[in-house]
Amino acid sequence: MASVAEKIQKRKRIVRILMAVLAVLLLVFVGVGAYMVMLWKNGDRLNRATMFIPEQAEGITFARDESGEAQPTETPPPYAGQATVAYNGKEYVLDEDIFSILFMGIDTTDKEQFAQIGLTAHQSDSLILAAVDPEQQKLVMINIPRISMVDVKQYDANFQYARTTRSPICIQYAFGDGKQMSCNLTREAASRLLFNLPISRYISLNLDGLLAANDAIGGVTLTLQEDFTASNHKMKKGVTYTLLGKDAESFVRGRMQEGLDGTTMTRTKRHAQYYKAFFAAAKNKLKEDPMFAFNLYSSLGGSVQTDLSVEEIIYLSKVVANMDMDEEDIYTLEGTVENEELTVDDESLRDLLIRVFYKEITE
Repeated sequence: MASVAEKIQKRKRIVRILMAVLAVLLLVFVGVGAYMVMLWKNGDRLNRATMFIPEQAEGITFARDESGEAQPTETPPPYAGQATVAYNGKEYVLDEDIFSILFMGIDTTDKEQFAQIGLTAHQSDSLILAAVDPEQQKLVMINIPRISMVDVKQYDANFQYARTTRSPICIQYAFGDGKQMSCNLTREAASRLLFNLPISRYISLNLDGLLAANDAIGGVTLTLQEDFTASNHKMKKGVTYTLLGKDAESFVRGRMQEGLDGTTMTRTKRHAQYYKAFFAAAKNKLKEDPMFAFNLYSSLGGSVQTDLSVEEIIYLSKVVANMDMDEEDIYTLEGTVENEELTVDDESLRDLLIRVFYKEITE
């Protein structure tokens, strides 16, 4: 049996080891913190030329074949190394100062969505394409209804390609792994829908993560355009209300007129209203705490999937904190709705893409 002196020496060695481990952890924490602060302070000097560069979609075009697939067309000679497009008698080129981020809100609660063979993940309940222009300090959001019809690539349970069908864009996510594959498939489908527009980055967030983010920014305040008294007697139509917890879930997920054509479009517009208010609240939070976005991202764990790097998250936090967004900066894709399927109007879509993502060649 060890003597009292040996026990004391053993305890001292353990204490010294623990102190050394704590010191190392402290140094790591301080180092990471200093690095994050450095990124924030120097965000405007980050080289955007090497950031937010997507894999270029093949053949940016404003034409589709009979199936709806975007097809390459003849274009005028390249402008400054870029392909140009002709629209209404003028020539345009993609504005390289603008980068885009596809936000996917994932519905993990629908238990009936796996009826089709091959579905392995959930569906994207909401899709928002954000166009960020740091030079003009402008943010534009394009709401893509979940029922927008597009060519969807279907895979089997072993993630082997099976076929392509004309389907609502929301189910494209379901044919992946619920992570990177699902996100990339959805980004590709959104790009096809938008005439092969390159999409720089993606963020997917499931409902639990969205509710956590909602509460972390202190709630989302907006004026209710519908009646939600079935969920909360205080949530009357026309009332300005701060959504927290279950109230936010009711607002985002609620289907007020189940089964009617156009119901999903009403819900889509509600999502646009929510994300606009969310952006305003998050922007105020960023002004209070520059590291808020990074800390929130770190806390969400598996609820969020993104191909944004840490540097890009810090850069975006700095850029977005100085941006404003007006009501006219939120768009929803237009078209014809029948049997809860939206056929997007190509002409209005071309006009929207030209105004948001392109600049006229005047030389």
